[in-house]
Amino acid sequence: QTVYFLRRKGEEGEGEEKKEEEKKNENEEEEEEEEAGGGVWIRRTHQSPIDIIDHQAHVGAEYQEIRLVGFDNESSNKTWMKNTGKTVAILLKDDYFISGAGLPGRFKAEKVEFHWGQSNGSAGSEHSINGRRFPVE
Repeated sequence: QTVYFLRRKGEEGEGEEKKEEEKKNENEEEEEEEEAGGGVWIRRTHQSPIDIIDHQAHVGAEYQEIRLVGFDNESSNKTWMKNTGKTVAILLKDDYFISGAGLPGRFKAEKVEFHWGQSNGSAGSEHSINGRRFPVE
């Protein structure tokens, strides 16, 4: 079972005032989440972390097929790996695109990130399926 998580990158030219407002809103949402406990993401627009519950997940036909363009091509020397201090990110500088699966257009892939546990078998995944976290995602 493969689960894809996509985030939309901020618009170019956003001012500092807008970024500060977004940061304030994120902090307020995090505080509300902590007060509300688990399951907040179901009732709201939060993307992360999520727990996919099999018997509650209903996927329409329009969300079945995701199209990946360029991922079967060999990467150029423009693509590189970075230690972010929290994870390893592969920064994609070539043309890799994602569309389909109900997305409202074609998106350029920017990076791939990994999340892992401290030791083999520990739960390092940010997201879970039926309450179970996995060693890597």
